[in-house]
Amino acid sequence: MNKIKQVIASLLLLSSVSVLTTAQAALEITFLGNLGYLLSDDKDKIIIDGFLGEAYALFEGLDEKAVSEMVVAKEDFEDIDLALASHRHFEHFQPDMACKFIKASHSTQFISSPQVVTILKERCKPFAKTHKNIKTVTVQAGVPKTFTKEGVKVEIFPLSHGTGKFASLQHYGHLMTVGGKTILHIGDAAATPADFIAAGLQNRKIDILLAPYTFFTRASGKAMLAQYMHAPVQIVGHIPPKEFAEISATVLEDYPDAVIFQKRMEKKRFD
Repeated sequence: MNKIKQVIASLLLLSSVSVLTTAQAALEITFLGNLGYLLSDDKDKIIIDGFLGEAYALFEGLDEKAVSEMVVAKEDFEDIDLALASHRHFEHFQPDMACKFIKASHSTQFISSPQVVTILKERCKPFAKTHKNIKTVTVQAGVPKTFTKEGVKVEIFPLSHGTGKFASLQHYGHLMTVGGKTILHIGDAAATPADFIAAGLQNRKIDILLAPYTFFTRASGKAMLAQYMHAPVQIVGHIPPKEFAEISATVLEDYPDAVIFQKRMEKKRFD
């Protein structure tokens, strides 16, 4: 009987160690607003499309507490390794907020397109012109570029934002690795199969998808999800606050396991 008790005790101990190890390695995602997220594994951090100092059009900015923390790079926004912006639209990237954060955070490397970096440098004179942590990346279809810093990695590639007035917009998708998980952020990508094929997404393992709600509500987007962005965790964003209840209900009808954050600065952990 004593031996049985010892075995049970050992199994319980191993189980508790496993749980602790998993918890330490878990990826935490904090919703900042719109398509802005903070990804962290308690050691390494990436922020993407998160410089949202104020509301714009149909979308909210960061809440007041988060703004006060971001401008001094403290609390959730301390020790961020990489900061990314998919494109220059104001509900994804606000240069004044980015300037304040980059001034305050000496450890963060900011990487984005020439269009975004040009706006940043114009608004952040004079320091941004020579700031060593501001990087411009130009990518072409089928030729992604990869950056690593500390324990995180990001692969950057072009995805069209659409035609007409959006045809000349530099718009990037990001495949990020944090906490051993691969996270795809597609910004405001158009549902254009050729772009996703050129990026090689049909052959990539994706653990977590961060995508606009339109991919979950329109036939063209649903087809793209099935063929190029299959992921066990699908996080739905870019939902206008005034339409939140209606759009969320529509998404969950067809995607009952989809993750939809209820409020800004809400956190979820993924083991």
